[in-house]
Amino acid sequence: MVAADLESKVERPYRTLRSFPSGDRNCYSLPTVAGAKYLIRMSFYYGNYDGKDSSSTLQFDLYIGVDRWTTVHGDSNGFHEALFVAWASWAPVCLVRTSPGATPFVSSVELRPLGSGLYPDLMANESMYMADRKNMGSNNSVIEYKDDLYDRYWWPMPSNPTWKNISTASPIDLASNYAVPSPVIQTAIEAVSTNTTLTLYTWKDQGSNGYEYKVYMHFADFQNSQLRQFNISFNTLKEDQYSPPYLAPFVVFNTRWYKSNDGEYNITLQATAASKLPPMINAIELYTRISHINPRTLPRDLDAIMAIKFEYGIKKNWMGDPCFPVELGWDGVRCSNASGNTTKIIALDLSNSNLHGPISNNFTLFTELEYFLDYNINPCNPPPPPTKKGNKAVIIAISVVVPVIAIGALVLVYLIWRWKTKSNVPSANPPREPELEIAPATRKYDGDALQKVENRRFTYKELEKLTNKFEKFIGQGGFGLVYYGRLEDGTEVAVKMRSESSSHGLDEFFAEVQSLTKVHHRNLVSLVGYCREKDNLALVYEYMARGSLYDHLRERAFELWLKPHKAKIADFGLCKTYLSDTQTHISVTPAGSAGYMDPEYYHTGRLMESSDVYSFGVVLLEIVTGESPILPGQGHIIQLVKKKIAAGNISLVADARLGGAYDVSSMWKVVDTALSCTADIGAERPTMATVVVQLKESLALEEARGDSGFRGSISTVSDTMYPNDPYDRYWWQMWHSDPTWKNISSLSTVKEDSNFAVPYPVMQTAIEAIDNSTILNITWVNKMLSVHNIKLLLHFADFQNSQLRQFNASLNNAQPYQYSPPYLTAEALFNSGWSMASDGEYTIRLEPTSVSKLPPMINALEIYSLISHNSPTTLQADFETIMGIKLEYGIKKNWMGDPCFPVKFAWEVSEEDIPRDQAEVENIPDRIKAHGDILHKVENRQFSFNELEKFTNRFERFIGQGGFGPVYFGRLEDNTEVAVKIRSESSSHGITEFFAEVQSLTKVHHRNLVSLVGYCCENDHLALVYEYMARGSLSDHLRDNNGVSETLNWRTRVQVVIEAAQGLDYLHKGCNLPIIHRDVKIADFGLSKTYLSETQTHISVTAAATTGYIDPEYYYTGRLTESSDVYSFGIVLLEIATGESPILPGQGHIVQRVKRKIDAGDIRLVADPRLKGAYEVSSMLKVVDTALLCTADVSAQRPAMADVVVQLKESLAMAEAHDNISLRGSIGTTSA
Repeated sequence: MVAADLESKVERPYRTLRSFPSGDRNCYSLPTVAGAKYLIRMSFYYGNYDGKDSSSTLQFDLYIGVDRWTTVHGDSNGFHEALFVAWASWAPVCLVRTSPGATPFVSSVELRPLGSGLYPDLMANESMYMADRKNMGSNNSVIEYKDDLYDRYWWPMPSNPTWKNISTASPIDLASNYAVPSPVIQTAIEAVSTNTTLTLYTWKDQGSNGYEYKVYMHFADFQNSQLRQFNISFNTLKEDQYSPPYLAPFVVFNTRWYKSNDGEYNITLQATAASKLPPMINAIELYTRISHINPRTLPRDLDAIMAIKFEYGIKKNWMGDPCFPVELGWDGVRCSNASGNTTKIIALDLSNSNLHGPISNNFTLFTELEYFLDYNINPCNPPPPPTKKGNKAVIIAISVVVPVIAIGALVLVYLIWRWKTKSNVPSANPPREPELEIAPATRKYDGDALQKVENRRFTYKELEKLTNKFEKFIGQGGFGLVYYGRLEDGTEVAVKMRSESSSHGLDEFFAEVQSLTKVHHRNLVSLVGYCREKDNLALVYEYMARGSLYDHLRERAFELWLKPHKAKIADFGLCKTYLSDTQTHISVTPAGSAGYMDPEYYHTGRLMESSDVYSFGVVLLEIVTGESPILPGQGHIIQLVKKKIAAGNISLVADARLGGAYDVSSMWKVVDTALSCTADIGAERPTMATVVVQLKESLALEEARGDSGFRGSISTVSDTMYPNDPYDRYWWQMWHSDPTWKNISSLSTVKEDSNFAVPYPVMQTAIEAIDNSTILNITWVNKMLSVHNIKLLLHFADFQNSQLRQFNASLNNAQPYQYSPPYLTAEALFNSGWSMASDGEYTIRLEPTSVSKLPPMINALEIYSLISHNSPTTLQADFETIMGIKLEYGIKKNWMGDPCFPVKFAWEVSEEDIPRDQAEVENIPDRIKAHGDILHKVENRQFSFNELEKFTNRFERFIGQGGFGPVYFGRLEDNTEVAVKIRSESSSHGITEFFAEVQSLTKVHHRNLVSLVGYCCENDHLALVYEYMARGSLSDHLRDNNGVSETLNWRTRVQVVIEAAQGLDYLHKGCNLPIIHRDVKIADFGLSKTYLSETQTHISVTAAATTGYIDPEYYYTGRLTESSDVYSFGIVLLEIATGESPILPGQGHIVQRVKRKIDAGDIRLVADPRLKGAYEVSSMLKVVDTALLCTADVSAQRPAMADVVVQLKESLAMAEAHDNISLRGSIGTTSA
């Protein structure tokens, strides 16, 4: 109790206290949940409780666990508050005497649980000591519980002549990441003018010996009619041109702890030149860092020893951490040396503790216990005879010691036997390299995997040298440690060493060896080499200098979201491989990381591709939220995200460290994709190809935001034209009003995008449905009945960002698209193809989703009809030449329009095509010499010409012709069927392509690409030997060539082109440097070209490829891009749909032929008649639509091959559904 004369001067909690006159360390063990976040507050009021009036000299330290928190001074009446993450079921908070005679005391101890989402940058390896927390603009008393659900104290900011108080009565949503109370966020201070700098804090501490600080500045503007923009400075840390969101909380903070070298600190807000209003701030929090640098007891051991303490009521000095500091360690507890920041309990001596009863099960939780001594508990043996010194019984705990002795004896016997067998090896048989002792019998021959690896084999001494004796530790795997190293040429590598104590990781070690030598992809970590020397096993692979995704999410999430990273998948330790293409699953004992494991796989043991999709979905949720998959006491990340999604506010889901710097639609798309991936039923999850497409769409949305991209609006003012529209387009007022919508507008600037450049007077107006339950319908009839192909451009830009506006947009019966307009940034939605309504009636439908807080809106609309360029035109180069002649000579003939078409209007003078010069025949032997080194680098089999003659039976069976020679059937010694491509002696054109194919086929590995078996390079004989496609080429089946008379059904055709598309997508996106095929006919690399770097956008070459397949843009410009392959693949798609060749004499090109038939509106005119109508119409239409997109004239408008794969898979699904239905029979219409 404090002194009587002071009791009435303080509040009740400060009138009593507890002092600790004995012991150097006295602790409270606070019950916690490991991984959960807590606020700890301890108050101190000396109040001359002991009558010594020694407050001015009294001081002692506070500790959280084993790490110092702060020093308490007896005369500084008040409290100390910290935020921490619990590491075990108990959190010791200790008062430690720092000088003789100083008696620690405490008035109150409070522990408050915090939500898992609060303070997302609060980590387990450090705690945060609250230095100050201010409520700006309030004249009220301290804000605490119940206004603050977490009972934080918010003190009013003192007044200052450079600022004034402002407030609002409007509700402001609580941000889950910091949950600033409404009475706090609804008040603020504002500088007296835009010329006034708002100086919030200025202070000085001990410089380099001082604290590390973190500051949280909370903002929410109360108006949105004028621009408020200012620069935030915390010493050298800057956040420029910041604008607080309207009626929405937002926090700005330093992501890393900051320390000033000179100890001087100031926090200022200064208006920018463009700002119309002065800077403002609603609240601020300031923390210093409590680093957890001292070793502490393993959490499992701490929980076990605490349970034993309470179970037996042990009265020893068991307070605080059992092991650290050593001088204050618990009596009878002996601990291991620290490994990292952890110690373990290795021995217990509970003698003289007066314990009774059975041995607790908690003793079994000590995994490193070496001995356990107790003179009191002995349930197994009677005590020895009494002695003069009294009755005592000695027991060495059988439950611990006997198994240890038994195992030790067995090991000793085994070692003696092994030594004897080694000594008896006959001298005639040289000793073999010893097998790993820890390897189970089933893995005895896994070492062979290493013998087949073609990468470099390192010695253990080489590993020591390149890692500088394993100096730099960079990570830990399931079977050992990983170290940084540098090869002789400076290449950085990571060295994964198998730990001597690890047996669990050996299977994974061999799995990783096999996997890394099988797969090659630029997004997979590459194996550099390995070491297998006696007991030393190691893998050497490329070093990921920027760390793992986990590192970034836990430390630098903001940087990871904004900056492009080169992502690679590593750690193949638990991978499994299918035995065949038809296998649907693998039956295994479930294994994987907690939180990432597919529940269906866990329950059934059936491992499928969808199991990886589930795990990847969890990773997506991690990158969105920044949270771990499992948060103790709160469940799995999937359930947490679903709960937050139900509130309809994506900001509740997004990682707070992003600071709102993301496109809302992009974030929604990633979350939706993640939840699809983590569906409970594996069959309902998307394929990874579909996931890639969805994520690319998300990236495009985010990049558009980053590029200030926008696209449009519905004008409610007078008609807009030049000069408001610099391109003099006419923007008419909406043709009618409607009682279901209203006009809205904004004076704020809307960011423009060059893609559509909608004028700002248009973008600043919009129509909005009258309420959140009303569908916005825009309907019209196309009176030009001959024109049915419509292109729509819907332009959007929201005027607010405080609430979610989300709706489904659709045209007529098309699949709706879920959309949220970006804030003050224009953006467009449009139909990627051309839409057609047979009755000429069209309806744009914007329907609010169930989670939307605001009704749908639209700013502008453009409608276009298709003008098809189906007629032949004069070659561009010829047209420009003849026009130049016309103008140069002033020719007065009827030279108008196109010179050649239509024929009846053709110009009076016709010119014959100028024949092309034939390529000069080059010296072939010299070119072979120049390229010969390529073949020496090929790791496949080298054949002699005699061998080729032998297994082709002297080139008996001709099976095809390539650009540089014939192809023959062959059979190797093991009966493997092969195709042998021989360079023709008369061919000079094909030799460059020959070497191109050598290089390409040795670089790429994919199940939908032909594999190279070997080659021949002998004198003038050059040949390639590759796997034989026994069923012939796609062309054979479509044209009935080479004796192939089977007509492929529609489902098989789509399946074939899907696999071909996957192979082509791999060439474009899967290779370390993209490869452009250049002559897409599925099984021919003869004209391939490889990029020199990842940033290269095209290759300049002389146009070369098969007639009918060549991209016209490539033909005219010589610029070879990935879209050139896409064009050629589109031609292949049209071939499989029509069964026709690309060029039919007198009928033109296949693209024009198909477009003409499509215009007639009957897909039967397009489809191969040999199919006899046996196809699903929607499936056929999707393939044709995809083909026409691929063959767009402008390459930038063509899809990527990954997108093509997704479209074709959708077509296949339709075809399969059609086939499945047809197998079920029909209802009989005849009598029984």
